[in-house]
Amino acid sequence: MSEDRRQNNDRRTRDGVRPEGERRGGGDRRAGDDRRVFKDRRIYNRGREEGERRSGNERRKAPAPSAAERERYEKMQAQRAHRSTDEASELPDPSKEYDFIETRVEPEKKKEDKFKKVKDIFAGAGASRLWVRIALLLAALIFVVFSLKNCFHKAEKAGGDVKKPAAPQSSDAGEVSPDEPVDKEENNAPQYTVPNFVTTDATVIIPSAAEYQSSIGAETIFNVYDLTPAADAAVPCPDGDDIGTQRGLVSTNAVLVDLETNEILVSRDSGTVLSPASMTKIMTVLTAMDYIDESEMDTVVTISQEICDYCYLNDCSAVGYMPGEQATVRQLLYGVILPSGADAALALAEYVAGSEEAFVELMNAKLDEMGLSSTAHFVNCTGIYDENHHCTVKDIAVILATAIQNETLAEVLNARTYQLPADEFIPDGMTLSNLFLRRIEDYETNGNVIAAKTGYVSQAGCCAASCMETESGHRYICVTANSFSSWRTIYDHISLYRSFTP
Repeated sequence: MSEDRRQNNDRRTRDGVRPEGERRGGGDRRAGDDRRVFKDRRIYNRGREEGERRSGNERRKAPAPSAAERERYEKMQAQRAHRSTDEASELPDPSKEYDFIETRVEPEKKKEDKFKKVKDIFAGAGASRLWVRIALLLAALIFVVFSLKNCFHKAEKAGGDVKKPAAPQSSDAGEVSPDEPVDKEENNAPQYTVPNFVTTDATVIIPSAAEYQSSIGAETIFNVYDLTPAADAAVPCPDGDDIGTQRGLVSTNAVLVDLETNEILVSRDSGTVLSPASMTKIMTVLTAMDYIDESEMDTVVTISQEICDYCYLNDCSAVGYMPGEQATVRQLLYGVILPSGADAALALAEYVAGSEEAFVELMNAKLDEMGLSSTAHFVNCTGIYDENHHCTVKDIAVILATAIQNETLAEVLNARTYQLPADEFIPDGMTLSNLFLRRIEDYETNGNVIAAKTGYVSQAGCCAASCMETESGHRYICVTANSFSSWRTIYDHISLYRSFTP
C-alpha cells in the first residue's frame, strides 16, 4: 500500500472522526467506537417496552383495549377453553384398551350424535314421565293435521277456486249485491265492445324491414321507411342525435287504428305472431277486473315469498314489494301498469284465482271470448318470454281498445304517477311512474296520449301500446314492436300519430 493511501486511511479512522467537510468514501469503514455506538442503539431499540411504536421522531404507545373489547376477548377465550374441554372429553382414554377397528370407525358415528338429544327424550330419564311422551305425540299430530290441511287448501285453489265474476255497476235501484253468487254464464261480468279492426283500400301497408332494404338495394343500420305525406314528421332526438330527424319507422311490427271507424290506417307485419313482453299486463288487468268488484278495491293483499323469488329468478321488472308487505287491490293495479311490476301482477293473479296457473286459464278464456285465440295464447301473466306465449300487435290493439272502456282501467292506464303510502317497508312512501306517458307528452302528437303500456324482451325488442285522443274526442290506437330502444319506440309512435292522424 502506498504511503499516501496509508496516511489517508489513518487520518479517516483516527478516533472514529473525519476531518470537517470530508465525506466517507466507498471503502471507508466505521471505527470501533463508532460501531459500538450503533450497536448500543440497536440493543436499546430492541429493548423498548412491548407495544411501543414509533412514528417519525415521536414515540407513542398502542391504546389500551376498551372494556367492551376486553370483555369480548375474555368471552372468546372462555368459549375456546370450553370447546377444548369438550374435544378433550371425546378423546379415547389412554388407560383403556381399544380395538383398532372400533377406534377407526368412531368418527363416522359422530353423524348419529345429531339425533342424540331426540333419542335422550325417549330413551333417557325424561321418557319415564308419561306427560312428556303425550305432549310430543300431540304436537306431532297437530303439525301433521295442519300440513295436510294446507296442502289440500293449495290444491283446491289450483284446481279452480276462482273468484266469481264481478257484477256490473248499475244505475238502477236494484243493484246486484256483491255478496250474492254471480254466474259468469248469465253475463253478469262487465260487458265490453270488442272491436274488429279491418283493413281497407286506404290502409297504408308499409313493407317489412327486409323488403324495404332489398327494394333500395343497400344495407342500412336502421330499418327506416319514409312516412309520407306528412312533411313535418321529423322527430328530434336528444343530444342532437340525427336518427330521429329521419322520417321513419324503426319498429319491424306496427299497427295504427281508428277507434271511430275500426279501420287500420297503417300496418307493418301487424299479423305476425311475436312475444308481447310486458304488454301482456294489459290483458292481466283486463281479466282481473272481470272478477273484482268496486267494493274490493281497498282489500288488502299480502305479498308472498314465492312472488318475490319468482321476480328475482326471472329478472322481472317489479314494484319492489318485500315478502310480507301488504298492498290494496287498487295499488296492485297501478303497480302492474306504471312500473310494469311483475310482483303486483302475480299478487293480483293469486288474489283473483288462487294461483298464476289458474289465472292464466282465465286469460286464455278471455282471449277466446274476444275472438283472438287463433293468434294469441298466454302462459303467464307477467310477459316473460316463452315460445308458447305469443300474439300479434293487432291483438294488443284490440285488448287495449277493450281495456280503456273500463273506467277504472282507463284511469290506471292514463296515470302519469301514483303515490304509494308510507309503511314499515317504505317509510317515505314511493312514487310510481309511467315513463312512456311522461316522455311523449313533451312532443306534438296531434292530440293527447291517454293510455300507454310498454314492454321489452330480447326476443321482441322494445315495444309499446298507446291510445291518442284528439281535441275533438277522436281516438286512435298505436302498437309497435321490435325497436332497438325505448326512446326510438316513442319516436315511432309520434311519427305515426303525426303522419296519419288529422
